[in-house]
Amino acid sequence: MKNDTQQDHEIARDEIAEILSKLGVTGRHECHGVGVSESGWRHTAYSIQFAIPQTTGPCIPRSLPWKQGMGINDEPHWQSCIASACADFLSVKGRKFQDWADEMGFNSDSIKDKAVFDACLALGPQLSGLPVKRLAELASRL
Repeated sequence: MKNDTQQDHEIARDEIAEILSKLGVTGRHECHGVGVSESGWRHTAYSIQFAIPQTTGPCIPRSLPWKQGMGINDEPHWQSCIASACADFLSVKGRKFQDWADEMGFNSDSIKDKAVFDACLALGPQLSGLPVKRLAELASRL
């Protein structure tokens, strides 16, 4: 329940953490330092390491890449990163690249923009076993 001092994004972050905790998901972020993309974008690179309990057998470790601009000084919340990855994946799931590019403001003739689409699509296997739709909905409030 929201109180007067809590912002909506904080409530969403707490809900995401609660969902993942109830599922027994554990995780952390690992910083890989400052990087510069081909286009010159300076960022801090991370990997989000997490594990989802299996009904049979041990947890399978999973990893997602995460980058954030130099203007963001806070360390990422691994749970929020997973939710954002869910939103990215759902934005491309079952869609054609050209339709996605047109809707999202990308260039459907760009190889770099196609790589963004493919990277979002590749998130799917890492997110299996999670309530992807619900986490994506909460990510929109972060």
